[in-house]
Amino acid sequence: MDSSKQGTVALTLREEQVMLLVQEGKTNKQIARILSVAERTVRFHLRNVFRKLEVANRAHAVSKAIHLGLIDNASANG
Repeated sequence: MDSSKQGTVALTLREEQVMLLVQEGKTNKQIARILSVAERTVRFHLRNVFRKLEVANRAHAVSKAIHLGLIDNASANG
């Protein structure tokens, strides 16, 4: 609701890493293995991303992150 926050969304490095793997279609379990963290930690980062982007699911998070320039769409293409 605070318009001063518009356009100031920033992801941490780990949140960005998680989102890039989500964009590739990886499951939480696969992401956890790749990043050498617990699956619970992946869920923690995803919840933070969902909150920051004001979305409710992975697909919308990826779409919005690409739209905002937070992740690169090219990584999904190979």
